[in-house]
Amino acid sequence: MMIGYNEPAISSELLKKTFDFGIAVKKFLLSLPKDQILIETYKSIDESSINMSRICERATKRSELSDKIWDVDLILGKIESIIFSFKHLEQTLPEYFQRMDAQNIIKIIDELEIEFDNIKSDLIDEELDQKLPIVFPHIGKISFAVFVISLIFYSFIFIKNPFIMLILVFSGLTLFVRLYNLAFTWDKQDLLKRKLIDAKKMEKLKQRINT
Repeated sequence: MMIGYNEPAISSELLKKTFDFGIAVKKFLLSLPKDQILIETYKSIDESSINMSRICERATKRSELSDKIWDVDLILGKIESIIFSFKHLEQTLPEYFQRMDAQNIIKIIDELEIEFDNIKSDLIDEELDQKLPIVFPHIGKISFAVFVISLIFYSFIFIKNPFIMLILVFSGLTLFVRLYNLAFTWDKQDLLKRKLIDAKKMEKLKQRINT
């Protein structure tokens, strides 16, 4: 799952998978013994699976990244609760967990946990990406090189050439802004975070191209 490039954080396929999971869980629970001791566990699993689907649908309609992260975090909490309750039931009713439907539910919940965990990580990166300063790589080195070369050209080769002068002024201003930001505006930690975020974005772009 990759956020950005006009793709939704939660795809329609994942939304359907989450909804179908809730239905599969309910059918499985209805087939289990109606033991009063286990009723509360059944209810907890059923409510978590239904709420997970409901929150997932709500998250697709969110516009703010912070709200999406909050919803995905809630979904991961529901998944954790279901996994814990299923482990409890598996110890209590081991014969029912040998069935294909139970094994399929366990497989799907593990997949959902990985998918939503990846979505949360991507959303956090995207939120951080919006807060960090935009840094064009190597722009300082390039502007410095252009400034020096244009200065030499303007002074000794194309003396007082207006086009070379324009390049000289533009590269000089770019270099000044870059140095000013490095000295007074940008935080070193933010620059390191920006570098990591950009590296992740490039890696995801490569994966997207390869697939």
